[in-house]
Amino acid sequence: MESQFNYTLIGAFVLLFGAALIGGVLWLSADISSRDYKTYRVYMTESVSGLEDDASVNYRGVEVGRVRDISLDSTHPQRVALLLDVERDVIVRQDDAARLESTGVTGINFINILGGTPDASPLRARKGELYPVIKSNPSLLGRLDATLSILGKNLMVTSDKINDLFSDANRESFAQILSNIETVTGSVAVRAPKIDSALDGFADTMGNARRASGRLPEIMTRAEHSMRSIERTTSRFAIVMENLDQSVITSGRDVERFTAQALPEATALIVELRQMVANLRRLSEELARDPSTIIFGSPERNRGPGE
Repeated sequence: MESQFNYTLIGAFVLLFGAALIGGVLWLSADISSRDYKTYRVYMTESVSGLEDDASVNYRGVEVGRVRDISLDSTHPQRVALLLDVERDVIVRQDDAARLESTGVTGINFINILGGTPDASPLRARKGELYPVIKSNPSLLGRLDATLSILGKNLMVTSDKINDLFSDANRESFAQILSNIETVTGSVAVRAPKIDSALDGFADTMGNARRASGRLPEIMTRAEHSMRSIERTTSRFAIVMENLDQSVITSGRDVERFTAQALPEATALIVELRQMVANLRRLSEELARDPSTIIFGSPERNRGPGE
């Protein structure tokens, strides 16, 4: 009798515990289902390996929903279609983007929605679509894989170019260039004394040119003085000719005055003209003998004894 009583107590306890467990599950389920969600669709072209149904959906790192379904897009098999249940009070905007991410050490994948600008309008379903579509951005691994792929292609192209550069024909051309350089350097070494002599001659020429340029102001001053003398002589000659015209027109008494006044001036003018012509003749003869005197000047005259 006592044994049967113990079995009855145990059975009643099991029934009560089971009822309490079922009630708790139902209560929790009722609490979860009481939340209001809005469904969005995301298309991804990269692998979603590690992402499972009921994975968390975050908005700027805050959990706001769950992944409802993962499947291939029937119209574009290269894409993966995700259905996301996001809390209705979270406003997903037109410029928001979803990205596949993983938690630190555990590596559990989840969907993170990156918020756009606050001025953007809320995302709505387009005509003919059942759910609003959130655009997707490549994950960190996807970007790294794309970068490594581009880097690998660039390395292959660089390797091919290096191989082309060191082809047999290019190596022979390079060897020929080195041979030509060696020939040229040998020729330069043989002609080094002549090159030194030419450089010395060029240095002397530059020195002479420097000295000549130093004497240019003096030459220009002398030329300016000569031009002024010619101008003065021409002016005086014009005055004399004017006086001569006036003297011819005037009476005989004026002729006597012309003879007394203008004739000495004309005589002096003729003497100056003769001296000028003689100077010009000597200058032309000196230039004919040595044209360099116009730059370097007349050579110094050897002085005699006692000078």
